[in-house]
Amino acid sequence: MVQTPSFTGTSPVSPSNISISPTLIGNSIAGSTVKIYSDVGCTGTLVASGIADTNGAFSIGVVAAPNFATTFHATAVVASSTSACSVGITYVHDDKIPGAPTGLATTPTSPADDNAPTVTGSAEPGATVRIYTDATCVGAIAASGVAGPGGSFAVSVGIAEGSTTTFHARARDAAGNVSSCSASSVTYTDLPP
Repeated sequence: MVQTPSFTGTSPVSPSNISISPTLIGNSIAGSTVKIYSDVGCTGTLVASGIADTNGAFSIGVVAAPNFATTFHATAVVASSTSACSVGITYVHDDKIPGAPTGLATTPTSPADDNAPTVTGSAEPGATVRIYTDATCVGAIAASGVAGPGGSFAVSVGIAEGSTTTFHARARDAAGNVSSCSASSVTYTDLPP
């Protein structure tokens, strides 16, 4: 029985906004022919193939669907024997720009005697939300956090005692796409104790 190949990763790493032609990386029997398929049984159309090196490592280029999650499986062929179909590896291509964060507010509500308020709002689920104090979101990042499964976020920021600060935000998704600066903003005034 021929040992089933295994995947260890992709290049670029998934999810990615860089390429729809990733390289699948894995291990198999040294010298075996590794055949790549996009169906779970490895019985459909052959997507690509390559030879495992003397250490059993393989790197095989494939084409993935744009803005889609494509799962690949593999078999190893030695002489006339073929392994079972491997566990799949999924490559996600995503170059869609996420929407800018919306509904910015603070907890506590301004004004308040608290120089570490929390900026709240909504963004793409799983996106990293970066908080800025300039209207173009190109200056220093005041704070950052991750939007939850429902898209809500709550990011604590520090401000100077007795100051008034206006916050804006932008979102960066898992593939590295960055939104525009939020159209909404929230202004917070810290009251002196």
